[in-house]
Amino acid sequence: PVASLPVTLNGTLGNFLPSEPISFHLDSAGGPTLTGSPATAGVGGNGSVSVTIPAGTTDAPHSVFVVGTGGSVASAAFTVVDPPDLTTLQAFDTDTNGKIDQEGGEVGR
Repeated sequence: PVASLPVTLNGTLGNFLPSEPISFHLDSAGGPTLTGSPATAGVGGNGSVSVTIPAGTTDAPHSVFVVGTGGSVASAAFTVVDPPDLTTLQAFDTDTNGKIDQEGGEVGR
């Protein structure tokens, strides 16, 4: 799972056309374009890739699609689990015995 955004994910690409131009997309082959590199598959149709998942991507399962101009497509799944921010925290000693016996907080996103 991805816990903070933006984040860069790394992977490998295989079985694309040699030196095929590629682009990176979120959730489908025609989804929003992501920033990634390289711009082409390797000379053997494979290689290492790196893609940035932007801030604001929803907390949910997603996929990165790599789409080649020659028709090659690959995808990999990932999940965004952005932890909530604790905005306030309170502790109370309601019976005045010197020990915390009640607490409360407010969580925001």
